[in-house]
Amino acid sequence: ILLNGGTYVLYKTVIVEIGVNGTADAKIYMIADQEAATRPVLDFQGRCAGMILAGDYWYFQGFDVTRSANAQKGIQVSGSYNTVDNVVTYKNGNTGLQISRYNTSADTIDLWPSNNVILNCTAFDNKDEATCENADGFAAKLTCGEGNVFDGCISYCNSDDGWDLYAKPATGS
Repeated sequence: ILLNGGTYVLYKTVIVEIGVNGTADAKIYMIADQEAATRPVLDFQGRCAGMILAGDYWYFQGFDVTRSANAQKGIQVSGSYNTVDNVVTYKNGNTGLQISRYNTSADTIDLWPSNNVILNCTAFDNKDEATCENADGFAAKLTCGEGNVFDGCISYCNSDDGWDLYAKPATGS
């Protein structure tokens, strides 16, 4: 999927459902056109959650995600073996980019997101309107598996934590 430069005004959450997978040898790519004059911006206008990546073996690169609805994440990574590279999340209504399970009641630990790489991403000005205390820049919390890596990422001016790695004994370290 090649994204041209410019702003995409969106009204619905972009969801890559469970089972929409690439493979280790053939990832599915959603990347910015390197020849575009401007970065692609996915603008959710405060209407819904931003993006949910529940599939495995995807590669996102070179675009912005902004203005998810209040209490809704910019990007939720819930699949495994995905790479998010040079993506910027800002002015979302909750965490800019979070790794956590997709189905809060159905997913067992073997289905929790694992082995994802978040590379050279930036998260800033993410803020929930109600309490201004839940929007992190980046989070890998509550229900994420092993092997997830953040490398070269920058977080600033978010209403809660820059980085939230919270875990409960019931959901594992």
